[in-house]
Amino acid sequence: MPDADHGYKASTPVQTPGKGRGWTWLVSYVKRKFHERSAKKQEESTADRSARLTANATVVLAVFTVILAATSVGTVWILRNQLREMHSGGADTKALAEAAKAQAEEAKEQVGKMAESLTKTDNLIIQATAEAAATNRLALQAQRSADYARDAIKTSVEADRPWIVPDFPPHNKHTIQEANLEWHNGGNVPAVAVFSATEYFVPVFPHQLHTCTEMEIELKKKPISTWQYKGFVAQDERYEIALDNTPPWSGQAPIDIHGCVWYTDILSNTERTTEFFYTAIQNKFMFPESDGVSLFYLADRPFVYK
Repeated sequence: MPDADHGYKASTPVQTPGKGRGWTWLVSYVKRKFHERSAKKQEESTADRSARLTANATVVLAVFTVILAATSVGTVWILRNQLREMHSGGADTKALAEAAKAQAEEAKEQVGKMAESLTKTDNLIIQATAEAAATNRLALQAQRSADYARDAIKTSVEADRPWIVPDFPPHNKHTIQEANLEWHNGGNVPAVAVFSATEYFVPVFPHQLHTCTEMEIELKKKPISTWQYKGFVAQDERYEIALDNTPPWSGQAPIDIHGCVWYTDILSNTERTTEFFYTAIQNKFMFPESDGVSLFYLADRPFVYK
């Protein structure tokens, strides 16, 4: 309520003249110009509107052209700087290439020196190898001379002894009992007290066979009539081993035959031994099929002569 003196209370704030009027004036001005522009557009003719739009488009094109020009100038400036950097980098690359070339030439020189050194080493190795080979040849010649001397002594001794050796195994016999093993004395001295023993295995040899010594001990426990004994076998004379006491045999599996021949050297009175191995196969299980029985040597079990 206003007081008696002034009509207002003493606590009423005093308004500052012009406070907030600047902002209000600006907003009012913009609104007024906007309305004026809208009214002007509504009042303008078609020709004026086309002219206005053309002018605006021209201004936009001018601005766009200025921007393109500025962009082109900037691009030219950037490309120029890049070319300057590339040129500087090319110079650096050239320097690096020259340095690498110098290092390669130096390395090539070092490799040449190493190759020369290796060539010298190879020559030394070749020379040492040749000397070792010559020494080896001398050693081999000495060994060969010693072997010749030993063989000559052995041959001179063994030439004057009997050799009971096998002939070719019998083939195409009707039965295994008819397939006698034919041997002969291939030495230069007659053999006396010749006898033999055989044992048979179906289908294969056992892991461990009897030795000739064991077979001789067992044989001498039997009558001499079972020994297939022959008192005297002259040079080139034959000696036959009959395959008797063979086990029952269907023929589907082979019969392996193991045995020994004993004889005495008439000059040295030394008992000699030949251990032999055969296998018997029925021909109907061979190709081409036929009748009868054939015997063969075993490649993995050579004869043993003592």
